[in-house]
Amino acid sequence: MALPYVRTTWANGMPIDPPRMNNIEQGLVDLDALPDLPTPVNGSWLTASGGAAVWRAPNAPNGTVQLDGSGLVPVAQMPYPAPAMVKFADVVLGSAGTFDIQSIPATAIHLMMRLVVRGDTAAVNVATYLRFNNDSSAQYFALYLQNNATTPTAGEDTAAIANGLLGVVSAASAVASYHGDITVNIGDYTAAKTKNWTSLAHSLWAAGTGSHTIRFVGGVWASAAAINRIQVIPAAGSFIAGSRLTLYGLN
Repeated sequence: MALPYVRTTWANGMPIDPPRMNNIEQGLVDLDALPDLPTPVNGSWLTASGGAAVWRAPNAPNGTVQLDGSGLVPVAQMPYPAPAMVKFADVVLGSAGTFDIQSIPATAIHLMMRLVVRGDTAAVNVATYLRFNNDSSAQYFALYLQNNATTPTAGEDTAAIANGLLGVVSAASAVASYHGDITVNIGDYTAAKTKNWTSLAHSLWAAGTGSHTIRFVGGVWASAAAINRIQVIPAAGSFIAGSRLTLYGLN
């Protein structure tokens, strides 16, 4: 029931009469009656307690949307567009090791991975590879184009191998603090088809000319499974402490 208000005037001189105050009151009552909005988690919208619930969304039919049994809002009816980039993982090695990103959410369309790494094997550089879903069988093909100083080279897997090439990074015999930087793109990672990746890698191992390389790689994993796990490993040894992998979902 509307409360009785007395006409008054705000400090800025604007008059506020009882009907206006009643409208403000009713708006607050309506707002208070709305269920709590869900909380975003990894780009998905969840209710605080999970389960089915109804809440208002400005672009949903009749201003509401029905959460599914898991408490998820259908992407097409989210109150705001899904974020273009969502961070799924950010791992910095505390000691020498490799990367193993598990339980990758299936809530994005594509994946992008950034690597800033250095190997510990006794060489100036070391090749770096990925595996999907812990699959170490011969299901990976890749080809590359590389430039070292002014000399371009190329190569291709003539038969399937047990991991997918990403590029070359600095290793233990390189100048201290030098590292490799790799950007990896994986398209449509949950679709029921073979998975392609492309990568761009750059590494530097000495101060003189002819001592760094850039490599473009394209590859395919001959599996139609959705990607839910990514491992990144060097051809020999491990990555040193401080090496970093960041994984994003793209929409």
